[in-house]
Amino acid sequence: MFYNRDATKLYLTALGQPELRVIDMTKHPYRVKVIDVPDCEVGEDVVFSEDNRT
Repeated sequence: MFYNRDATKLYLTALGQPELRVIDMTKHPYRVKVIDVPDCEVGEDVVFSEDNRT
């Protein structure tokens, strides 16, 4: 699990799955959004830019 720099979103990776799950921590109840990443084979680490935009 990875939080972005201001902890407003939680990103969940899944080993061996071509998807990334995102939870907006500012909205209640929490909802999970699934983002397909078909070229991703491992999905283990997430890195955020200094400006928190990418």
